[in-house]
Amino acid sequence: MKWIGVYLLFFNWAVTSFAQTVNDVGKIALSVSMPLTIEGLDGTQVARLDTKIKQIVTASGLVTSGAKINFTIEPTFAITESKVVEGGIAKINATKVEFGMVIKQVDSNIIFSTVAKQITG
Repeated sequence: MKWIGVYLLFFNWAVTSFAQTVNDVGKIALSVSMPLTIEGLDGTQVARLDTKIKQIVTASGLVTSGAKINFTIEPTFAITESKVVEGGIAKINATKVEFGMVIKQVDSNIIFSTVAKQITG
């Protein structure tokens, strides 16, 4: 009889304790990690890129700041082609870049996800 009481007490405790709410399942906290310099971009362009990435991640509800966060999202940026095109009155600079995002764990340097996109402008 004593074991049944202990079993019911443990079962009641296990059922009523929650580690997460239903809305938090599958979400992790990310911090935006920007390199100090990105080849091909000046300081104001890097700051604009940082702001835009924070806006995107904040809209999804995953961004955190202040505390040391183990998961980061980092941009990658590489100019793949740059040429000047005659456009009538003025010359037009045509540039192809590859922009990417990497989600990784800082402590172990494990990459969880990457995405890259070719952009022409």
